[in-house]
Amino acid sequence: CLLEGVLDGLFMIATADGVVTDDELTYLETVSRAFGFKESTFRRIKAGHMGPDRNDPYHVLGVAHDAEFDEIKRTYRKLMADNHPDRVVYHGAPREFESAAHDKAATITGAYARIKAERGLIAVN
Repeated sequence: CLLEGVLDGLFMIATADGVVTDDELTYLETVSRAFGFKESTFRRIKAGHMGPDRNDPYHVLGVAHDAEFDEIKRTYRKLMADNHPDRVVYHGAPREFESAAHDKAATITGAYARIKAERGLIAVN
């Protein structure tokens, strides 16, 4: 609890000017590891000060970092079923929306692939 308070204080200092540089974030991650925090603890503390990371694949899919892989897979499949470009157009969206649907589907698929790679379920090139 005390160490988390110290890391909270360091985040407050880093965010005081409204900008957290890459060097500051690297330092905060280094301190977190030195304190023995898990990556999930660091992400929670970081999100408390900086908001959720929009590039976090778990955030993209809307699942918890500690979710079972079966839950992640179900969520991915549902998101793809709901957001597939062909389905969007089929359900009456204008053709102009197809490009945005392709981008969204690519983002969802990319997030799923990153989680699989992180968990050692696929090889990353």
